[in-house]
This record gives sequence, structure tokens and C-alpha cells, in this order.
Amino acid sequence: MNDVNGYDSTIKYAIMDIVGAINKIESMKQDRYLAMHPYSITHSADGYYRTYLPADDGKRKQIKKIEKRCPERSMKNI
Repeated sequence: MNDVNGYDSTIKYAIMDIVGAINKIESMKQDRYLAMHPYSITHSADGYYRTYLPADDGKRKQIKKIEKRCPERSMKNI
């Protein structure tokens, strides 16, 4: 019976390590895109993060998000 419990805990910790590794990879991807971002990202008093993205007309467009995330599809224009 102890072998079964030991096996179950081994699987549980292996899954936790895989999830932790996936989270670390996603965090590293996000950091890489944030490092490429040419404008500063500020946290305003209303709780939103604000920054600029290049617009199609050559100017910049202000955006605001509730989270400090910069997904690939938003960064395509940079």
C-alpha cells in the first residue's frame, strides 16, 4: 500500500514541476516582449497599466490594460 501512495505523490510532484516549468517559460516570453517594448509602461492611480503602441499612421496610440501583459499579437506592430 505504501508503494501506491509513494507513486501517487511522485506523479503529483512531477505534474507540479511541469506546471511550474510552463509558467516559467511563459514568464520568460513575456519578459522578452516587454524588453523589446520601446515605450515606458506606467501604473496609474486608477489601477490600469498605460503605454503606447505604434499606430498605422506613424504616430503612437495610447492603450490601457488591467494587467501588465504584453502578448505577441499586441507586439506585432513593433
